[in-house]
Parts: sequence; structure tokens; C-alpha cells
Amino acid sequence: MADLMHGTSVRPASSAARITTGVLFMKSELKSADLEGEDLSREILACENKVYETFLGPQPDVEARQKLTLPDYLYINYRGVIWTGEENAISLKSGVVFSSIEIKNSQVRKLSPTSALIVARVLIEAAAGGHNLSTETLTSTVWVKQDGKWLAQLHTSIKVAQG
Repeated sequence: MADLMHGTSVRPASSAARITTGVLFMKSELKSADLEGEDLSREILACENKVYETFLGPQPDVEARQKLTLPDYLYINYRGVIWTGEENAISLKSGVVFSSIEIKNSQVRKLSPTSALIVARVLIEAAAGGHNLSTETLTSTVWVKQDGKWLAQLHTSIKVAQG
């Protein structure tokens, strides 16, 4: 199976921001079975990017984010607190301004015909009240396909250990 490394940057659509996606294939030979896995990887990475796009700018688009998640969505934040989708939406309105989010080294695994997992290193540039809140995290998201659309079921995030 081909090894994949993905690097993706998400930035606001204004002149100060943009979205760029780059995919580096570590092996150029692909078997027919690998094509399905690569299509899934691209599709899930695109879904993950769509969620992060909703965070960007002075006013996160909470309604758009909610359309990308299941009603019983859960988020385990880097402090170990479990939030519902509603609690996560409230936190996004707390005044943190995300200026860029970059997904690196993503890996996608098919869990079933209608579910997949993505894990990645995510670089976040953010600030609130003049304080730099930029960080690097390791994340995982479980995606579930319903009525032909991928929706996030569970997202976890931990800070990368320093040192």
C-alpha cells in the first residue's frame, strides 16, 4: 500500500489568508486496491479542511461547522474535557481569532464502509485579547457517512509534547 504524507494549510479567504493543499506521494507505484484508499484519504482530508475553514477569521462560522458534524458529535479537547457539539460551538465564539490552521502528516484509515478515521499533526495560529495562542496539536476525527455525506462524529485534540 502506498505511504502518504499530506500537508494542508487553511487560511481565511481574505487577502491575508488562503487555503492550499499539497499531497506528496512517497511511492509512485499504486495498485488498483490502493486507489480506493487514496480517494478516501483525499475525501476525508477535504472534510477535515472544511471544518477548520469554519474556524477562521474574527467570527467562526458555527452554523457551517454544525452542518459538518452529527447531532451527537463529541469533542475531547487538549485539556481532557469532553464537550458536546453545542458546547464546542460556544467555545468557538469565545473571542479566539484563528488566522491559520495547517494539517500535516495526516493518515486516514477506513474503519467500515461508512466510517473512517483521520489522525494528523495540526499547526494552529490563533490569538485572543492580544495574547498569542498558537499551538501544535495531534488530532483525530472519526467520520461517518450518512446519506452520501461525511459527517464528524468525534474529534480529539492534544498538545504536542515539548522537548
